[in-house]
Amino acid sequence: MVLPEKQILPYFGTQLLSTTLGVREYVHREFLKFEQEVILPNKRLFPSITSDDFFWASGILGSRAFSRLPSQDLVLVPLADLMLLRQSSENLIKNFNAGRGWMN
Repeated sequence: MVLPEKQILPYFGTQLLSTTLGVREYVHREFLKFEQEVILPNKRLFPSITSDDFFWASGILGSRAFSRLPSQDLVLVPLADLMLLRQSSENLIKNFNAGRGWMN
């Protein structure tokens, strides 16, 4: 995705713009690698994954994953993701304690 110049101009020369563009470039390189190693050899399983799809998925994974150290693998903890909303987490715990399970 390319941002229009008028959206980029206020951030020109800032670390925010530099970091954002660097992350986009990194994710794009990772997509190209993933495309060659996984998508193309299995086109029947992945008929229409685009770089935008991959970028979105990377953002979702990155916003919901945990790691103790940068060199360690990421870990997904679905229950921790549910706890982000206090009201939802309180209802979740009440339902579980009442014997209704996690998903009621």
